[in-house]
Amino acid sequence: MLVLESQSQRRLLVRLDQGEELLASLSKLAEEEGVSAAWVRGVGTLEWVELDRHDQGLRRAEPPQRFSAPCEILSLEGSLSGGDPMLHATLSRRTDNGVEVLGGRLTAARVFSVELYLECFDDVSLTREKDRATGLWLWQGEARSGAAAPSRSAPSSAGPSSAAPARPEPATQTWTQEPDEDDDDYEDEEEEERSAAPSSGGGVSWADVAAVSAAPEVARPVAREPEPAPRKRKKKKREAPVGFKPPPLPEKRKTSEAEFMDEPIPEKGDFIQHRQFGLCKVEKEDGEGGIVIKLPSGVRKTIKLDYMEVGQPRMEGTRRVFPIRPRRR
Repeated sequence: MLVLESQSQRRLLVRLDQGEELLASLSKLAEEEGVSAAWVRGVGTLEWVELDRHDQGLRRAEPPQRFSAPCEILSLEGSLSGGDPMLHATLSRRTDNGVEVLGGRLTAARVFSVELYLECFDDVSLTREKDRATGLWLWQGEARSGAAAPSRSAPSSAGPSSAAPARPEPATQTWTQEPDEDDDDYEDEEEEERSAAPSSGGGVSWADVAAVSAAPEVARPVAREPEPAPRKRKKKKREAPVGFKPPPLPEKRKTSEAEFMDEPIPEKGDFIQHRQFGLCKVEKEDGEGGIVIKLPSGVRKTIKLDYMEVGQPRMEGTRRVFPIRPRRR
């Protein structure tokens, strides 16, 4: 375990502009501001991102995967060590099937709009070295010289001689008055016994004991019973007037099985008009209720017709064009 304590911190608030490379901008910021160790948090959106993950079985990182679609940052957190950022991100992006959540170690990203919060530790020097047991690059560091840090040493195990001597308990002595004809002799003996009692420097004198015994007894405070909590008044339920009928709720549109089965199905060679992809050609059916389409960019994509509402085709020359849109539920 590595534990370093910092007593010298400063905070930086940073805004990155569109088009900046996130990790390169952080490294440049660390060099300009003299940041050797910091904790980083961020929010914003990215134009594209590359993420990877560490394979614990092989003890190495997998090749990074690039996601070109715009991503919203749900969580961005990590550290700066020796000027090198190590960030982990949780992102979301929209797809044809809804919202997709991504996560992993961030290896590259282009900024659309990002704001960062850095807490810098100026009295700590951190670097990363590869750990043989895990294959990860882990922290190595030390506190900088001159930094006033409290000692973490264990309590001293000195012997009894180093401990403060315990105060002796006042001795209990029984006074027995012997019959004596000479009162002066008895008073002299009492004075000698008082002078032989422990002094106030090492314990409690008999004079202190006598003073405490003679002090009037202090009256002890009497505990009061807690006051009962105020009762809450119950609210009366409002009753609807006689003859009042609430307005009917709007009926939810339902697609009957007959309507679903009557929808036309695009075949190979037909075209579909997709709201997002544009005019696409149907290449084939995938056999699982979907079709493979060819986008205007040449990319092939599979869409499920169960989630799409297919309209009646229109003729454009010799080809049939089917308008489709997400099915309303």
